[in-house]
Amino acid sequence: MTNKEPSQLKIVYNEQSKTILLQAYDEGFFSWEKDVTQEIMEVAIEKLFDDMDCPANGGVIQLERVNDKRNGVNKILAEIIKRA
Repeated sequence: MTNKEPSQLKIVYNEQSKTILLQAYDEGFFSWEKDVTQEIMEVAIEKLFDDMDCPANGGVIQLERVNDKRNGVNKILAEIIKRA
């Protein structure tokens, strides 16, 4: 019996190209990647608006980074800004 590494999907952020990539690995070897930046951002923003109970007809959310390390963010600080 051989121990094969499982197939795997990873979501990674490429700082150089400023893209979010879905990468596939087959038995530990890179197989393919796809730019999913637009899709991920749309879903993440919708979730954030839902989590913050933002009105369905619009709203503004202000985000603040809690520290300067991209990989070290512990939580997202956000607040709904009322429109005038």
